[in-house]
Amino acid sequence: MRPQPALLDPDLARLRVTTPAGTFDAVATGPAAGRGVLLLHGASRRGAGWRRQLRALAAHGYRAVAPDLRGYSPGVRPRQGSAYGLDHVAQDVVEIADALGWRRFDLVGNGWGAIAAWVVASGFPLRVRSLTAVSGPHPGALAHALRTDLDQRRRWYRQDLEPAGRDWRRANDFSGVFRPVAAPTRYLWGQDDAVVSAGTAQLTARWTTGPYWFEAMPDVGHLVPEEAAEETALHLLDHLSAY
Repeated sequence: MRPQPALLDPDLARLRVTTPAGTFDAVATGPAAGRGVLLLHGASRRGAGWRRQLRALAAHGYRAVAPDLRGYSPGVRPRQGSAYGLDHVAQDVVEIADALGWRRFDLVGNGWGAIAAWVVASGFPLRVRSLTAVSGPHPGALAHALRTDLDQRRRWYRQDLEPAGRDWRRANDFSGVFRPVAAPTRYLWGQDDAVVSAGTAQLTARWTTGPYWFEAMPDVGHLVPEEAAEETALHLLDHLSAY
């Protein structure tokens, strides 16, 4: 059954998207027939945190949807810690796209949402048209850095996360096998990021096999979509227009 919208304000709507895992809350805008863009939030935010980018995308004819991910949506809060593994999150993303009727879609992620987006893009290459990762590096790059770089390890485990974010971190120790991403990818990273080091961000390039653009943004920290909202939106629109 297609998700039913409820009014949030004049240009944004709330959706309830039903999937095999449960019902996800989401914020959406843009023409129903527009090209689909799915935006994944970070550990300390929810879908509505993308509202400025959602509006920019809608103004250019895209259908933009930002779900509250598992642990954040009341309808998808499993009790088992292992249920917050990235493989489960990636499956959620694909099933949300299925429920929206999107065979192919553009994917955007911030922080933990970006890490999940890398996993989706590598695991479901025929579904993801393009990837924009914000703050969050490829998990393979992060795994290497957590093993070899004390500075990165300190940064990563110093984060102040809300309960759902702590569930995500406990369930993912980055000890698995990760694959590179072939989809056209743009990675935005703030040079003042206190969570992801410059070395980890730069290492991410090794985990891409398609067109890749790395943008180091001066005077910007970890919360790029908020600290540089307009610049983030412009990067999204530029990347999407190329593919």
